[in-house]
Amino acid sequence: MTVSSPPRTIRIGSRKSQLALIQTHWVQARFQEHFPDRAFEVHTMSTQGDKILDVALSKIGDKGLFTKELELGMLHNHTDLAVHSLKDLPTNLPEGLVLGCVTEREDPADALVVHSKHQDKQLDTLPPGPSSVHLPCAAWHSCDIIIPIWNLRMSGVISILDWQS
Repeated sequence: MTVSSPPRTIRIGSRKSQLALIQTHWVQARFQEHFPDRAFEVHTMSTQGDKILDVALSKIGDKGLFTKELELGMLHNHTDLAVHSLKDLPTNLPEGLVLGCVTEREDPADALVVHSKHQDKQLDTLPPGPSSVHLPCAAWHSCDIIIPIWNLRMSGVISILDWQS
């Protein structure tokens, strides 16, 4: 008689932010659909980027602010995989790690936040000046919009969102 043990639980690393958890639980559910005999559990962690809330991320300059702890979790065998937004991944991953998959993207649009007095305007009809617009995007996204619109000030807004159901 052969005794087999149940398959090992797969540990999924995730940041603790609500947006990260929404993404991670979505991935966990897809895994569960495809592998119903396996158990998948989410292991959350805070990253350096989650802890630094009083300094613009562009001033810190470290691409691994939101990923280093996730990477270490996998490298030290605390987690088997991690779920994270592709836009924040460093170009070069640490040795031993690979980008295993990319899920289908829902809506690639960034947001533009304007003062309520400008709510009837389009981006190209906003008045010039430093207080017209705040772009909640990472520093590397700013270059897409700063060239055609010279009079707008880019202000770093960290994308830590509190999603309400």
